[in-house]
Amino acid sequence: MKAKILKFYSSEVDDGDFEHFLPEDPTCFGFNLDLTITIDNEQEDGSELFRLFVCSPSWIENVYWKHRPDDFVVGRHYLFVPEYDWPKIKSYLHEIIEGVEEVSWEKLAQTIGRVAQWEYEGYKEYASSRPSDNDP
Repeated sequence: MKAKILKFYSSEVDDGDFEHFLPEDPTCFGFNLDLTITIDNEQEDGSELFRLFVCSPSWIENVYWKHRPDDFVVGRHYLFVPEYDWPKIKSYLHEIIEGVEEVSWEKLAQTIGRVAQWEYEGYKEYASSRPSDNDP
């Protein structure tokens, strides 16, 4: 089972037009990126959301630490790039996400979740403590 990226979206990029988007400083930028990912096979359909933060190292230094000078930054679900180059970013994400193969959607989502946060990461199904009508 493999994944396929269907859509890239960011509320910080007008109309999701990453091709024409250019940060004020291409070497100092950061934005949330949502990936809509589906299973790449004909037997199953549907999609799920994954999110990561794309930024340059200089954004961490000049923007993040400017407001939080004593904080540490953990790199999970971050994609650090030296400068904004959408074709390279897009190509890299396609390569690392669509190159993954697993035996089930859950395993696939967990593996992709190492790169981008899966919308159901840590989700636990609600178990009602109220007895059902079928309980004796």
